Amino acid sequence: MPVQEGLEGCTHARWMGLNLHLLRLTGDPSFADAFEWTLYNALLGSIRPDGKQVDYHTWLNGTRPAKMNYRQTFNGRVITCCVFNVLDSIALPASAAVMLDREGPVVNLYLPGTTGIETPETGKARITIDTEYPRSGKVTVSIEASGGKRFPIRFRIPGWSRNTLLMVAGEK
Repeated sequence: MPVQEGLEGCTHARWMGLNLHLLRLTGDPSFADAFEWTLYNALLGSIRPDGKQVDYHTWLNGTRPAKMNYRQTFNGRVITCCVFNVLDSIALPASAAVMLDREGPVVNLYLPGTTGIETPETGKARITIDTEYPRSGKVTVSIEASGGKRFPIRFRIPGWSRNTLLMVAGEK
C-alpha cells in the first residue's frame, strides 16, 4: 500500500477499485482495510474544506504534504481532473459496505445506512448500520430476517483495531 507517497486524486478511484476487486476475489479483509484507509485518509482528505477543489496529491498515512496544492496550472489555466475521479470514488463505498459470500452477508465497511440481501439459503433480510464511525468506534447493526431463516453474518474487524468488543443481544 502506498503509505508514504501520495496518491494523485485521479488514482483514488483506481486504487479503491483494485482493492474492491481483490476483496471480492479473495475475501481477504486486508483489502477492505486498504479501501477504508484510502477512503478516509486520501479521498475525503483530498477535498478542499470549501468543497470547490481537490488536492492533487494526498498521502495515505493521514498527513498532507507541507505545501497544499488543490490544483495544477497548465498554460495559464487551472485544471483539476481529479474532481471527476474523486466523485467516482465516492460512489464505491456503497458497493463494498455489505457483500455476500457463500455463507451469508459480510459487513466490510461501517457506513450508516440500510441494505437488503437475498439468497436461497438466507432468504430476504435487511441490515441496518447506525454509526458515526470513524468519528466514534461504536457501531450498531440491526438485522431483520424474513421467513425465520437463520444465517451467519461476518464482520470485518479493521486491522488497526486494538480493542474490539462484539455484543449480540447484550451478551459478549
